[in-house]
Amino acid sequence: MLDELKYRSWSQWGSIHYPLKALIRFEQAINSLQGVRKIFWMTSFLLVVLALHSYGAYQHLHERNIGERNTGYQKNDQEDYMLYAKALYFSNYQYVGDGNRMPLYPALQSLHYSPTISMEDYFVQGKYLNVGLSILLLIGLFGIFLHYFSPLAAMNLMLVTTFQLYMFRAAYFQAELLYYTLSFGAFVLMLRLLRQAEWKFAILTGGMAGLAHLTKASFLPALFAFGFVIGLKMVLTVRREKRWKPLLSNALSLGLVLGVFLLVLYPYISRVKDTFGHYFYNVNTTFYIWYDNKAEVEAPTSTKAHGDSVGWPDLPDDELPSLQKYLHETSPREFWERMVFGARLSFRRHILPGSYGYSPYIVGYPLIVLLLALMAYFDKSRRVEFMRLIGEHRYLLLYVALYLVGYSLLYLFYMQISGGQRFMLALFLPLMFSATMAMNLPLSQTLYVNMGGEGVRWVSLANVILFFTLIVHALYNVLWVVDDFYAGD
Repeated sequence: MLDELKYRSWSQWGSIHYPLKALIRFEQAINSLQGVRKIFWMTSFLLVVLALHSYGAYQHLHERNIGERNTGYQKNDQEDYMLYAKALYFSNYQYVGDGNRMPLYPALQSLHYSPTISMEDYFVQGKYLNVGLSILLLIGLFGIFLHYFSPLAAMNLMLVTTFQLYMFRAAYFQAELLYYTLSFGAFVLMLRLLRQAEWKFAILTGGMAGLAHLTKASFLPALFAFGFVIGLKMVLTVRREKRWKPLLSNALSLGLVLGVFLLVLYPYISRVKDTFGHYFYNVNTTFYIWYDNKAEVEAPTSTKAHGDSVGWPDLPDDELPSLQKYLHETSPREFWERMVFGARLSFRRHILPGSYGYSPYIVGYPLIVLLLALMAYFDKSRRVEFMRLIGEHRYLLLYVALYLVGYSLLYLFYMQISGGQRFMLALFLPLMFSATMAMNLPLSQTLYVNMGGEGVRWVSLANVILFFTLIVHALYNVLWVVDDFYAGD
């Protein structure tokens, strides 16, 4: 590896280096913004992004998510969310649901419902509300990005999030964008707690996790992973350092996260217990995931056919699908074939051409991180610092790995029941945030490439190239793709 090179004056660059010189100066100018100038330029950038996002989302709303005679609401759970919202409205918000969808998003959509409105008009209004909600969510996300990253890295993450995911999903009467944002917020807060336990952030984390679970019943695995990692941290800290204060601080944080999580959920799950007999009842995770395919879910002998949406299904216990029953009746070969099926379907939907455009980035960002890590590791002068960083952030790395790998395996397993893109895309923000964090560590700032005798930071080069690539890709999606790609699956 090259040792760190000092910059010579720009006057020594030949004309062949002018484009590169301009790119590096651009990166330096953006990242050096401070105070009022930073607020002005970041706000201007955000307004342009939101304007283009709104234009693209409204195009998609009018061109793609419609169906014949505006009956697009019958696709991909949209009608179910509409009926849930109506049921909440007419029951004075006491309706417990069908054991499938969660109440937070329908409650938001019920606020503009009126008994005099038709389903078609309610559908259109709901899509407009979701576009407006997506704008608020993106503003919050950009604030998080700017808090953790340099301006250019934050802008890149904002561009890829907005124009490769949120713009396409904004025009649907679905809970996905709200869940993506809330679960990501809880993910970031859990990383903060693993780095340093603080009771205030523990309370905020529990509340955010509770709201995420009230949006989609999918956050319990993340909570289990967090509990495992922070518990491991407590045990190893006591064994190695013989200190009790960190143990008590982490135990308090874990207790507060779990306590606030349950406190936020209790008004809802207590009614679920009264109706279905279990606090965390959900037809997908309780029953459907243990069927072998969608045909079994719809069969006359299934729990769905025996009332699992209105109460505990009227079936003998030995006929109810469960983990124990699945393990008893499924061979290792059948399990492997199911996972292979999920992996192939996921590859076709998310990596091969046909995604909204995010596939180059969910592959490219981790590849950049891998290349920078290999450069640091195989450079003897930086290997000690690289290994020190791995050790310092070992609990964060473990949690990110458990989160991404664990959810990926669960989604692959579930794809034989339902293979929509929206499930796996819940990992988009955690993946991109983690990759951006790793890519912009201080160690990465010491890795240089020699161009024409000048030292240029690899990470600076990567961020500048990503920025202009993302701008071109964003405009392409806004002008040519967004109104021609159905994204509700």
